[in-house]
Amino acid sequence: MPHRRTDLAVGVDYNASLPEAIALLLQTLLTMGGIFEKLALEIDVVSFSESSIDLMVRY
Repeated sequence: MPHRRTDLAVGVDYNASLPEAIALLLQTLLTMGGIFEKLALEIDVVSFSESSIDLMVRY
């Protein structure tokens, strides 16, 4: 069975708690069907834009 890696860009408001936002994203990914837990889930900060902290979610 072939696997596909997906990159999802997400912006988080500067007033939001970054650790809580990352935890929520991870929790959401783990509850979605079709995502293999054996493959590493990644959430990285990629930039600080004018109105958000930009994350890249890879699953």
